Amino acid sequence: MIKKKKRRIITIGFITIIVLIAVFITYLIIRKNNKKPSELGKTEQYFTVLEDGTKVNNSPKIKENKQFDELDITNIELREKGEITQLIATVTNNTNSVKGGYPANMVFVDENNNELAQMGIYIKELQPGESTTLNASITFNYTNAYDIIIKK
Repeated sequence: MIKKKKRRIITIGFITIIVLIAVFITYLIIRKNNKKPSELGKTEQYFTVLEDGTKVNNSPKIKENKQFDELDITNIELREKGEITQLIATVTNNTNSVKGGYPANMVFVDENNNELAQMGIYIKELQPGESTTLNASITFNYTNAYDIIIKK
């Protein structure tokens, strides 16, 4: 009977320690993910946090106009809210022939061109002189990317 009591006390102690560790880890995760009001509007390396919690990329490299298969990609905006990163850009066909009508990959990279993630996109078929809005999204936050590279 004494052995059962000792075993029960050890089991309860062990479970208590596990619960305390789980609570502590949960606290750290919640604290890391929740910005304090004083941190809102603060500029991180490549993004700014707006009052509503939206993160907007401010890397000058991402904002540069890009060329892909002779298409001009401009007005690039990268933002995240609720762990969904959204990319919006204008795609313009400034050639004399039809372009687009195929999938491509948008590759998010850091300052050293190390790949952070890839996002599949579809470039709509564009007539000469035609423009369209590219709107694509990916799960997780990639607003701290330094640049994007577009590949077939």
